[in-house]
Amino acid sequence: MFNVLIRNGTVYDGSLRKPYVADIGVRGDAIAELGIIGDVPAAVSVDARGLAVCPGFIDVHGHSDISLLIEPEAESKIVQGVTTEIVGNCGLSPHPITRANARQVRGLLSFIDKAPALEWSWNTTADFMQVLATAQLGINAGALVGGGIIRANVVGLGSAPATRPELDEITSLAERCLAEGALGVSTGLVYAPGIYSTADELTALCAGPRGRHSIYATHLRGYRGRLLPAIEEAVGVGRATGTRVQISHLKLAGSGNWGKASQVLGAIDRARAQGVDVGYDIYPYRAGNTALAALLPPWAHEGGVDAMLERLREPESRKRLRDDMVREVGDWENIAEPGMWGDITISSVATMDNKHLQGMNVEEISREVDKSPEDAIMDLLLEESGKVSMINFHLVEADIEALVQHPAAMIASDGFTATLGSPLCSSAHPRWFGTFPKILGRYVRDRRTLSLEEAIHKMTALPARRFRLSRRGEIVRNAYADIAIFDPAEISDTATYENRNSPPIGMKYVFVNGKAALYDGQVTHGRSGQALRVV
Repeated sequence: MFNVLIRNGTVYDGSLRKPYVADIGVRGDAIAELGIIGDVPAAVSVDARGLAVCPGFIDVHGHSDISLLIEPEAESKIVQGVTTEIVGNCGLSPHPITRANARQVRGLLSFIDKAPALEWSWNTTADFMQVLATAQLGINAGALVGGGIIRANVVGLGSAPATRPELDEITSLAERCLAEGALGVSTGLVYAPGIYSTADELTALCAGPRGRHSIYATHLRGYRGRLLPAIEEAVGVGRATGTRVQISHLKLAGSGNWGKASQVLGAIDRARAQGVDVGYDIYPYRAGNTALAALLPPWAHEGGVDAMLERLREPESRKRLRDDMVREVGDWENIAEPGMWGDITISSVATMDNKHLQGMNVEEISREVDKSPEDAIMDLLLEESGKVSMINFHLVEADIEALVQHPAAMIASDGFTATLGSPLCSSAHPRWFGTFPKILGRYVRDRRTLSLEEAIHKMTALPARRFRLSRRGEIVRNAYADIAIFDPAEISDTATYENRNSPPIGMKYVFVNGKAALYDGQVTHGRSGQALRVV
């Protein structure tokens, strides 16, 4: 007796081998039989004739740490075929915290804190993993620990470099978080307080025994003109510690950087040839999505959100900010090019007073309020206590296509879980609902940039091995029954920047740990996900 029997599907097993037709029998949470299965009874039987059957997709870079707790069904992932997400990216994990610094840490995490009214009941990484384990999630979730949050706990919110005793404490705290269930360490080197981290601090995060055998996922210090030095900084951490380096959402941002994919990939290949284990993830969109406050230079963030808001109020500081927002300051690489305010759109605000600005670009807002773009941005941040996010168009299609083909490339949404039609969707980027179907539709079927087995490998077995997710990412006997079934001729994303929470088409069935999460195209709210730890 199987609880699920999938018949006649074309199986893409997660490896790069050619597909084959087979039946899959699931008992409990695992694949029990694979091949030609006779007349065996099953609680659920699916005829997958003409459909692709593959492991559930692994979103290696997401920010659903809090959204999973308020909308645990994870519909935006399930409808894409995603069965696992890695959270805690960009140095922004909601753990570890203490009661003393909880308010300050939440201020740093306003971009991912999608539920300001939610009471944070955890302190340590172990506490947070337990919250995930008991939340009845719709998908599996593994968590990184944020290096920026570790720095906030040890050094504080200022810009001073860590002292020798503090470096030792950073190593100790990172080791403790890894021992308590974190899959690795992440950094966000354009976000405070991670932006103040020195090379010694980055090395300290991975210097312990667990750190050296873990993964270091980094939002680089720059993706524009300083992309190559930023990659070398990340490679340096791997070279010094032996840890696996994961470059988060690799991209060639800004017009001066477009067309240089061969140089970037050459730098990664050289590091790999020298024995540094470097990989990366990528999203298939021209626009990113982050906090509007990231447009402010590093000195504006020193001391936390309250200190930043005070600087926005103070006339002399505002004058300096106005100047610095359109130029590079020290080692800081501005993420907005002068004259490109029309490419930055407000995606979410915290209050109803400015809801009408969502969907408008900075240039339009500037005209509406009759202020300079810089002043319009600063006033909006003040009015919303810094809780504003933006969508920033700064990439070109040719570079995305070049980067996605590399053998080290994995696929990631850099997005959040959400329920269709929920208030959370008002701040969505189309990648929340469309990332994985877009790869399968546009880059596999339409443009033939990737073969179907290559694309599935990048979404399944490759990330499972990279993040050491045991028994995930493959269709083999005894693997966990995380399974996606879709129509290769139909699979497509439908979410756009105008209609950002539109579900994809072509995904037919999704099973998470042997239970249906999507059945005949309909979300079941099965909630059979697990909290994942390295074993």
